[in-house]
This record gives sequence, C-alpha cells and structure tokens, in this order.
Amino acid sequence: MSRVQRSPSPRVNERRRATVLCSYVVFLLAVPAAAQTSPPTIVSGGVVNSASYVAGVSPSAWISIFGTNLASSTVTVGSADLVNGNLPTTLSGASVTIDGIPAYMDYASPTQLNVEA
Repeated sequence: MSRVQRSPSPRVNERRRATVLCSYVVFLLAVPAAAQTSPPTIVSGGVVNSASYVAGVSPSAWISIFGTNLASSTVTVGSADLVNGNLPTTLSGASVTIDGIPAYMDYASPTQLNVEA
C-alpha cells in the first residue's frame, strides 16, 4: 500500500516534495515549486513495474510512478540529456530518490515518471 507524506509549504525557490512508502522502499519526489501550485501526489497503487504494470518494486527494474503534478512538462530522454553517458537523475524539473539514491529517469510528465529502481 502506498502512502504520500507532504512536507510543509515551500519557500519560493524550494522544491515541493512527496514521500511514498512502498514495500519498505522510500521514494522522494522533488518538483520545483515554481512549476506548480499543488504538491506532487501519487495515486493509490501508482507505483508499478513499467513492463508488467504489476504493483511493486524490484532492484534495477524500471518502474512507473503515476500521480499528479509530478513534473513540469512531458519529456522523453534524448542523447543530449545523457550525463557522462548515464541517464539523468533530474528530468523536467522532477527527481526521484529511492532509499537515498537518485534514480535514473527516462520519461517525465505531470502524471507519470519512469525511473530505474
């Protein structure tokens, strides 16, 4: 079962954050406060395996996170987005941290993020 925790209202240049607890894995989403008026929200059951859409997270698997206000715009990673040959850990102003480690991202939109767990 997923649970979202909202942090207090951010100041002008701070990022809004949502924390999700899912099967003992903690996700931290960060989206620039200027890009939105509401904090990011993950829908119930909104963390799934990207290939099967089955709930749950496995190490090194691609996961999709569904919700609202997750990113400022829709972006799919291109070669210009690679950082030293690696996928970015920030995309469209959003980032995901899993157990304290920034997750690689390949897609971001206001309603979906795809990241490597």
